[in-house]
Amino acid sequence: MEDIKKALQALICEEVCIDFNNEKKSIKIEEEQNTDSKQLRAVTIKGIDECFLAFKLDHPTNKFLGRLFNEVTDLNKACDAIIFCRIRDKNYIFSIELKSNETSDISKKFKNSQIFISLINGILKIHFDVQEEFEAINILFDRKITNRAITKRKPKDVEYYHQGFSRQDNFIQIHPFISQQNK
Repeated sequence: MEDIKKALQALICEEVCIDFNNEKKSIKIEEEQNTDSKQLRAVTIKGIDECFLAFKLDHPTNKFLGRLFNEVTDLNKACDAIIFCRIRDKNYIFSIELKSNETSDISKKFKNSQIFISLINGILKIHFDVQEEFEAINILFDRKITNRAITKRKPKDVEYYHQGFSRQDNFIQIHPFISQQNK
């Protein structure tokens, strides 16, 4: 497992990395620009046994894929964060999106993030000889409360889990998301 961590750390620039709290087994995904009282500011995800690497895809100084693609393709839109981790002896890649308002482009963001994850997996296999398998799970956190705690959705051929919050800063256990994935 140390090989995965070293390879990811060598691959992803440090300025976009998100710190993992080893003591609390948690990671905090923040949207610092969300300052309005109606916006979702942060979600702290607990229950991760080991975090190989977490990083922001939409970091202000290092945008997802930079300006590689023309805007016509919409490939420059991606999720807020990616987490490579291990939970209960299984490897996961979580694509995390925090939304405060409109969620119409969420499928596109998850699809583009999956393209990026495929690229990373290819680089890990070809350049670092890392052969580990990861299960990919997309998660949307927003301010829209549903009658069920976690809902599974599949619009536009992209499956994701949704969790709405009433507060701006939230804590959530990751285990319900992986338990639902195995159903």
